[in-house]
Amino acid sequence: MINNPIQMADLHVQLADSYRGSAALRSEFFDALSNIHITEGWYSEAAVCQAHSLAIIGKELQTKGLIAQTDWSLLDILNKQIAVEEELFSNATVGNTQLGGFTITTRKVDDLVRTLLLSERYEAIGPIYRLSVPIFEKQLDFKYLVGIYAELQQASSRAAEIKLNSKRHLGSYFKVVFHGESHFCDEHKTEWVYREPKLTSLAEACDHMIESVRLALGHDRVQILNDKSIDEANLDPSIAFIQVAYIEPSPTSPNNSKNKNTSTKSSSNTDSSSTSQSTSENILTNEEKIDLMAYNSHTNIWTFIQEEKLIDNNVDENEQEMARTALRRLILTVESPFPNTRRRQRIVQTEENILSPLELACECLIFKAGQIRRILTAADIPRSHYGIHDKETLKRLDLKQLQLFLQGSVSPTPMLNLLQALLKKQRYGKNGIGRLVVAFKTLIAELDVALRVNEAALAGDRVEYQSMLRQSFDGMLERLSMFFEGEKFLQKPGESDSDDTLSLGVFGRIERTDSSAAEMHIFDSISGYYILSTIKLSIDHR
Repeated sequence: MINNPIQMADLHVQLADSYRGSAALRSEFFDALSNIHITEGWYSEAAVCQAHSLAIIGKELQTKGLIAQTDWSLLDILNKQIAVEEELFSNATVGNTQLGGFTITTRKVDDLVRTLLLSERYEAIGPIYRLSVPIFEKQLDFKYLVGIYAELQQASSRAAEIKLNSKRHLGSYFKVVFHGESHFCDEHKTEWVYREPKLTSLAEACDHMIESVRLALGHDRVQILNDKSIDEANLDPSIAFIQVAYIEPSPTSPNNSKNKNTSTKSSSNTDSSSTSQSTSENILTNEEKIDLMAYNSHTNIWTFIQEEKLIDNNVDENEQEMARTALRRLILTVESPFPNTRRRQRIVQTEENILSPLELACECLIFKAGQIRRILTAADIPRSHYGIHDKETLKRLDLKQLQLFLQGSVSPTPMLNLLQALLKKQRYGKNGIGRLVVAFKTLIAELDVALRVNEAALAGDRVEYQSMLRQSFDGMLERLSMFFEGEKFLQKPGESDSDDTLSLGVFGRIERTDSSAAEMHIFDSISGYYILSTIKLSIDHR
């Protein structure tokens, strides 16, 4: 008997796939797996299973003419592979599939909505209900429609509340590697992405993995490997070893890389503009759109990011630590997107990028600008706004959070130390310096707007505090201009940077809105809060 939930889920999916010729049996296996997931509390996975079952039933009823032509792309709100795997776009034919004798889909829709509520995926409820609303409209069942729209109103209200307070956590993700051929057989040295509930720490994930593997193997000889580089020859063959690492979802397309079991490596080159062709304006636009607590950041996710701080051996050991801090970034692509019928997916492609200290600094400056921009955007304050702010706008502003970012961003001394550390030997060439200039300009522009908004919000109160912030900001501008030989970092209204080529190639994974420990080191060096943030990072779940 299988008592491991991971293996049980794998078995159910394999059985469902083997019964593609029987709609009834395939649907039953997905329903059974959904019930298992609900019992275990894996509601997102249960919802995907229910969506598969709904698609199987809907396809048959549509083919038999019992329901009208349906927009099955609505299921994409949960997982874009559902409609593809169930062949819902193949001109509605069941071919040699044995019919299941289904007569109704609306009950399946209701079941799916209830599971979506449990999973806190409120944004998916509207599209899913649109699968059944036309049926009730045709039946003139207005009483049932009233209930649907009441449910929609409640779900929309909860989604709006989450968007405002960002207090929902749809999951944490971990890369898991198995070592021990005698224990794991075909899964020896394979790499997987596991989804864990809500905010799961690395320590908790390790405990879960040890318990899961013990159940699967039937013995307690299981250990976590902490070393990043593993020598298989030195591992005890009597012990099953596991590597577990925290990773972050990256809401980007797989770029047609899925189902290719490949591994590629590349390193960033500061003299190549092909690495990134985004302007700083586009960078901030993307920063505003992506939030790791948002629905889209945990839906249809193919790629994940694993990061590790490195020491750049090309930099003299006597240089400051920030001048030697580089970053290894692994981009992991999985076989099928999350959420899925199973809470683990195999990694089929790995791409490695190395960010030099300067590239990392550029990314961090852009990121910090994006953080400030999101605070302003939440209050509907546009970029480069120089006008008068009305009282309603200022009421929407999270003034305390804005001031915390300002206090940690306008100190000129840490900025100068960063520049001297990075560019002491002019290691990065003209193009590298140009990228750093663009990154600073992006941050300066947002800081300027934030200072103006802060001054309007204070409305004459705490004049000395506001004056201190402005003086620090002006001092930072002066230091930057001196360091870059008169470069103008703050544009007046209507002005634009004459050298647009500098905006090419600003490095970094710009869609991210949180940061790794390596990046936070750069932030802290800039803001002057290194000690406080080190304490914070020591208890961070990564």
